[in-house]
Amino acid sequence: MRSLRLLVVVLLAATALASPAAAVTPAVSISVSSVSPVYGSPVTVSGRVTHVPTGTNVVLQRNLGTGWVYTRLMHTSSTGRYSTTYSSTLGQNHLRVAVASTASTPRVISTQLVVAAQPRLTPRPPVAGQPVVVDGRLRTAGARPVDLEISRDGVISKVSGRTDSTGTFAISATLVSSSKLRVVAPPATDVSAANVLFTTPWRTVEVALQRTEKPRIQGSPVVSSTLATVTGTWDAGVTFACQWLRGGEAISGATACTRTVTNADAGARLAVRVTGSKLGWAPVSLTSDQTALVTGGTLSPTPTPTIGGEAEVGGRLTAAAGSWGPGVSLTYQWRRSGTPIADADASTYDLVAADVDHRLTVTVTGSKPGFNPDSRTSNPTAVVARASLQSATPVVSGTNAPGETLTVAPGTWGPSPVQLTYRWLRDDVAIPGATAATYTLTDADKGSLITAEVTGAKDGYATSTRRSARRAIPGPQSPSKIARALTTFHAALGRVDEEPLDIFVGPSDSLADGARATSIQKRWISVFRDDLRGVHQPAGVPGGFGYLDPFNWGQFPDNPISYVNGAGVFEQGLGLQTLALFGSTQTITLKDTFTDVDILYSGWTGSAGAFTYSVDGGPEKRVETGGRATTRGGYVERISGLPAGPHEVVMRGAGGGGGNPAIVEGVMIYNGDLERGVRVWEGGASARRALDYVAPHDAWATSLSGIHPDLVVLPIGSNDFAIGVPAADTEARLREIIATIRSHVDTDPSIVLMPYYDRPAGGDVTWEQYEEMYARIAATDPDIAVFDLEPLFGEYGSEQRAGLMAFDHIHPSDTGYALIAQKLAEFLDAS
Repeated sequence: MRSLRLLVVVLLAATALASPAAAVTPAVSISVSSVSPVYGSPVTVSGRVTHVPTGTNVVLQRNLGTGWVYTRLMHTSSTGRYSTTYSSTLGQNHLRVAVASTASTPRVISTQLVVAAQPRLTPRPPVAGQPVVVDGRLRTAGARPVDLEISRDGVISKVSGRTDSTGTFAISATLVSSSKLRVVAPPATDVSAANVLFTTPWRTVEVALQRTEKPRIQGSPVVSSTLATVTGTWDAGVTFACQWLRGGEAISGATACTRTVTNADAGARLAVRVTGSKLGWAPVSLTSDQTALVTGGTLSPTPTPTIGGEAEVGGRLTAAAGSWGPGVSLTYQWRRSGTPIADADASTYDLVAADVDHRLTVTVTGSKPGFNPDSRTSNPTAVVARASLQSATPVVSGTNAPGETLTVAPGTWGPSPVQLTYRWLRDDVAIPGATAATYTLTDADKGSLITAEVTGAKDGYATSTRRSARRAIPGPQSPSKIARALTTFHAALGRVDEEPLDIFVGPSDSLADGARATSIQKRWISVFRDDLRGVHQPAGVPGGFGYLDPFNWGQFPDNPISYVNGAGVFEQGLGLQTLALFGSTQTITLKDTFTDVDILYSGWTGSAGAFTYSVDGGPEKRVETGGRATTRGGYVERISGLPAGPHEVVMRGAGGGGGNPAIVEGVMIYNGDLERGVRVWEGGASARRALDYVAPHDAWATSLSGIHPDLVVLPIGSNDFAIGVPAADTEARLREIIATIRSHVDTDPSIVLMPYYDRPAGGDVTWEQYEEMYARIAATDPDIAVFDLEPLFGEYGSEQRAGLMAFDHIHPSDTGYALIAQKLAEFLDAS
């Protein structure tokens, strides 16, 4: 193995010591931009040298008859190319390129090129009988005689001149016809290499014609017509050649002096260029004025349009015109069974009822300047069919008792307008005469299933019929009973232009709190507030948000209020959800549009903390919550008189109180409704039961004293049902809550019990028992009515219910909350 390695090393060394390869001889090429330039014009010399490194010296050499002399130094590029430019001189210039030798390459010289420069002639071509100047520069400097020789018909005449000190000359002569010219420099008395006879080659100069005329075109520029060239008057003996132009560009093959106008000429302007020639004279070319635009062309291609889209009322048809070629403008006309449709002149057409049972076509007309318009009509569509109406499952609202009016909300039908008719059915059999959107229940309806049927009709659309969910009719709750219970509310509603109407929703649970709503404005309380304001709010009073308690301030992304480091307290305030502020690191920030704000807080007879607040970054104001006459909630710090618009209030813990905090219960936000309009207060907390609002947990009620409610909506009991609390126990607690409310307010508010709907429950309790319990409370109190949500949401697990619920199937969706708000507002107004 070792000897093998040694052999390899020896062989490699031998290879490395071998003699270098023989040098490669470069090859060089040469070319010039012109071999017969006019004196003084630039001549470019270029070429390529192979087998040399980048930057190799290349020398341009020139021989003017006295030997090769250095002219330019150049360097090759990375590809071996070179280039230079010099100014031409009179006579023959012999050119070559020499590549310098290097250690590895020999010197190499290119082939020779001969460049013969001609004297300059001004003007060119000369005009017969007018002076012409021939100028140039000899190869040698110094003043000396120089002759211009003129040869005409074999006779040579001479005009003598003289160069200046630089060898430059200019000789003027007059030519009467075409001639040959050359410049001759006779030898000086001292005949030497620098003063040899200098003669340029003969140069033939043609003299321009003297008499010419701009041609004219005779004939009409219309496709298939013939145009003729009128040449006018020229010198005798002149022959003519013609070239027709379209838009200024020569037309291939159009060299006759007449032209039959073709379709290719349509839309363009034509002209003719006439060239006059005469032996011994320079030719002259003149161009006519352009014609008007050529008309009478035939458009091509003209494709047949096609129609896309469904031939059904309400649908849209679209015309595809195809490719008509450049510059063609298209118009459209839709036709119904061959008859043009008024104003249907776009590329699309929306089908209407009048199109039913007809076939439609579209005619496309192409237009282009210079061309005759052309039209193509599509194949007809299928017979236009009636469309299907957009329909919805009707929802029946109202109280399920004899004497009450049920109202069917048909939902959204479209496209609008749709003619709706109604029919009510008892156990799927039509009720005679019940053909309105409302139906008043009778004793005959007890124990039956009532269904509303809505039928939609519209010209051009197929008739559609939808039925609502069936409603079971329980015991009676008469209209007069509801109206009596809402007496206080309706009286306040009648005074809403002069004084505020206050509605308290609570105490309640997570549904009133808006659980699972996507926005704080999507809670049913917010929507209910806006629904009432939409009908009853005084003009010019936008109304503020209403009351917010702190605990759920961070729940919704669009909450007007946020807090930092606040500690929850669950025994104070309308909804048992307040915040304790101990020190300055704990803040509550309100950002909204308002004119006034009430900050509700708990006050104490003993020591308690303080808080400060600032408005729009202004100075802080301190509020002491201790040392009050009584310990209760609902103390108010009012901020008023702000200009309408967005504002910011920052509340901050200020310490004090021997370590006891300041407890902020919530804020009431006004926007022009401090003195009048509809206002809503909320007292709700997630997971709360009726048990959580009765003694000894009834401190929340002390905050009611400043509200003066005209209406109390009491949505509580659903969580009691869910954990299996017997209906009788919940009934006792609801009666206690109602009594607590009445004992803490100075009004006689209307009270509406709002039971929710059936849901999974523990124990043996049934929702029917709870509904009977709510009805029993209302039946024994003249100022209480029941607004039952079960008919709105349908049975548990039904499609009606599913369409209104959030993902947890316990809380409503935004749609469900909106339905609650809408129907509650309607319930209150209808009563």
